[in-house]
Amino acid sequence: MKKFTSILLALAMLAAMTVIMIPTASAAWDGSSVSAGLIGSGTEFDPYLISSENDLAYVAKQVNDAVTTYAGEYFKLTVDLDLGNKLWLPIGAYKNYFFGNFDGDGHTISNLNVKTDPADSSSQFGGLFGRVNDGVIKDLTIDGAKVISLKYAGTVAGLLACTAKTGSAAIINCRVINSEVYGTQPGGIVGRSATTGATKGQLHITGCSVDALYIGQLSAEEYPKAEFKNHYVGGIVGCAGATIIDGCSVKNFTSDVCGTSFAPAGGIVGCDGASSVASDVTNCYVTGVKFTASAESHAEKTCLGGLIGKAAHVAVMAGDPNTEGYIFNSFVSDVDLTNNTTSIRNGVVIGWVADTILFNDVYYVPAGDLPSFGEDTYFSEWPFAAINTPSELTAEKLNKGNSTKVWVDDVVAGHPVIDIEALVANEPAYVDYYVENSGETTAEETTAAPETQAPETQAPETTAEETKAPETQAPETQAPDTKAPETNKSEPAEPVAKGGCGGMLASSVVIVALLGTALVFKKKN
Repeated sequence: MKKFTSILLALAMLAAMTVIMIPTASAAWDGSSVSAGLIGSGTEFDPYLISSENDLAYVAKQVNDAVTTYAGEYFKLTVDLDLGNKLWLPIGAYKNYFFGNFDGDGHTISNLNVKTDPADSSSQFGGLFGRVNDGVIKDLTIDGAKVISLKYAGTVAGLLACTAKTGSAAIINCRVINSEVYGTQPGGIVGRSATTGATKGQLHITGCSVDALYIGQLSAEEYPKAEFKNHYVGGIVGCAGATIIDGCSVKNFTSDVCGTSFAPAGGIVGCDGASSVASDVTNCYVTGVKFTASAESHAEKTCLGGLIGKAAHVAVMAGDPNTEGYIFNSFVSDVDLTNNTTSIRNGVVIGWVADTILFNDVYYVPAGDLPSFGEDTYFSEWPFAAINTPSELTAEKLNKGNSTKVWVDDVVAGHPVIDIEALVANEPAYVDYYVENSGETTAEETTAAPETQAPETQAPETTAEETKAPETQAPETQAPDTKAPETNKSEPAEPVAKGGCGGMLASSVVIVALLGTALVFKKKN
């Protein structure tokens, strides 16, 4: 009998495991359903769980209806979501920011569709999140997004901001594939990352990647109030200030550029130096970018660059990290630039340098007759290093100056890539090294003293959203409801098991039932 009991126990465990392995598919979002609440208390160790599209819609509604900003609270995505190309209202679409921490936990959100109302000036922040302030978005993939917004347009967020002097915000290890973005300040990850009064390093975009991205022009018929068809175009971020962009990559990025004022476009950053504070681009690479500037663009101020379109329009104070941008340990290849204006500010690495940039170990693959940086630039020559192919580079060469070795050789990619885990686990500590050693040249680089003529001056752009402090209303202080959310009476109850691992709860019941039966057999003997 003992042998028979053992066999039953083994069969019970096998049956339970079989149930666990059967995924339960989740239907796409219907565009309107919203959960009645979330499971979890919102702490770091007991985060609110996002287990359906309705749960995510609940978060958006709470923020947009000014119920709470979720300041200091935590969320975790537990399954892949499909928003079904239904119109999505960004989390923080209006005057309210999202102040929380969102962990995608490696999951994917597919078919995001954002189109802001052209007539509503308060809703011009396009992305999964509209406006993120003092928050963190991490470990998330967005696939098949289409975002259209009059102002700031990105897939992850329209605007990334922080409380000046005291706050911080970050987008970490987010991946965007097969997506389209349209806006006056559009970016593959975030439209604009800047805050008036912030210092460099309060904002971070770390370990993010973009593949198969198209950034297009706004329709003049649909968005007649648009000052530009697009403006400040970037593969990672359209316009950046006070931001450290580290360990990011872009490939297969195409854009049709058209701006009646400044129209910079860059593989990583369109325009650096927003809100009078420079940004850094470190450990980044671009392998495949194609920009075509319309003849309608401003003839003198359209600037196209494989890495950065326009670098630092800030007043420079030597040695001040807030006014000097750093570009280190990066490379660019497969750059195709067509400027149909008379502008000469086109370069494989940088389109136009308005002020001082500190640099080290920047490599590029030449593209026809294009210079490494555009003409009419603050410097007459620049010691970037030309290479024939990215395969010539090694992780050892690109890790120069990094206290944490974030580059690793990758035979499949054919060039070094970023070790995201090492990058995220160890905040880079190489900036001090480069502040002391900026301007050093490698053997294959040529040196040239920079010209000393004063750079072209321009009042830095500051937006209305940045000049006013974000609303700091405290979120509701009542204890979150940790019981299962009530079912909306107007809708049929959802099954307990849902999502890619939706059979987990049902499997647990099966395990308990079957093991209980086995134990009863044993007790009888």
